[in-house]
Amino acid sequence: MGDHLAEPAQDGGEGQRANFLVTQPIFDVEALESFLARLGPIDVPVLAELMPLRSFEQAEYVHYELPDTRVPEAVLDRLRAAGPDGPAAGQALTAAFLGECGDLVNGAIVVPTAGSPNETAELVRTLVGTIDTGPR
Repeated sequence: MGDHLAEPAQDGGEGQRANFLVTQPIFDVEALESFLARLGPIDVPVLAELMPLRSFEQAEYVHYELPDTRVPEAVLDRLRAAGPDGPAAGQALTAAFLGECGDLVNGAIVVPTAGSPNETAELVRTLVGTIDTGPR
């Protein structure tokens, strides 16, 4: 993840401040832990951006084309092996990832990918209640 928070924020006006922070898409608990360590304590909730990947090709695109976004080799391998079952594998990977990082963040947002609103809705129903929304 990038270090864009290290740069001074532009003042949005007197009394304005962020109410929450959303990470960029994350697929790796170690990357999230590293980002949060660099960020340090903050007084706003941190939300993990989850992007259920649907195929090896999409995962490869995200890995190489989205700045500061890394898709771990294990995720690439799992989606490559899934072949036509990529959407189901992507949902399982997303649910497992949230299970691993849920105690590090205050919540999550699920970003649907093209052509997947029904799959995303199903995944959100599965994920509800798997994250503690208390202070981190």
